[in-house]
Amino acid sequence: MPAPLTLARIHSKYIPDPATGCWIWQASLTPGGYGCVGVNSRRVPAHRFFYELYKSKIPDGLQIDHLCRNRACVNPDHLEPVTQRENLLRGIGVSAQSIAKTHCPKGHLYTPENTYHRPSKPHWRACRICNREKTIQRRTGKQTHCKQGHELAGANISIRRRQRVCLICNRVFQKKYKDRIRTQRSTMA
Repeated sequence: MPAPLTLARIHSKYIPDPATGCWIWQASLTPGGYGCVGVNSRRVPAHRFFYELYKSKIPDGLQIDHLCRNRACVNPDHLEPVTQRENLLRGIGVSAQSIAKTHCPKGHLYTPENTYHRPSKPHWRACRICNREKTIQRRTGKQTHCKQGHELAGANISIRRRQRVCLICNRVFQKKYKDRIRTQRSTMA
């Protein structure tokens, strides 16, 4: 436990917000918005320091989650030790959105029997039904639709390098490419 003088100094570095109950850290922040405090010549995340100071030691393998969703908050009542998965599920980032998905893009349910996980990427997953359909289409050469769902027939098909190409998707790609080049040229001028 830090010396009383150090505690007084540390407590002077946050401001309580009466509206939310958060203790907003005013001193050093990481680029991600988390508070940092110097303890025994080391930089320590402020929220972890306050949790261990007022609650208890953080169990091994757990992270501290901000229940208030404010990264600069150091109020120990707003902090909870959780697993990394739980922390991700509670978030709003890409990982949270991906983990929360229960169905593949084509609507098949992600069940243990229908989900494939790569050994090298344990959090990556794919639908076995969709993979089976893609394999059959690739082997038989009877792909009827592109990845975006456009029918590969008639005026919407072109053969390039012995592969069928969707002309609608190709036009969209060409337009995005030209717009990107135009934007790059305008920023350089």
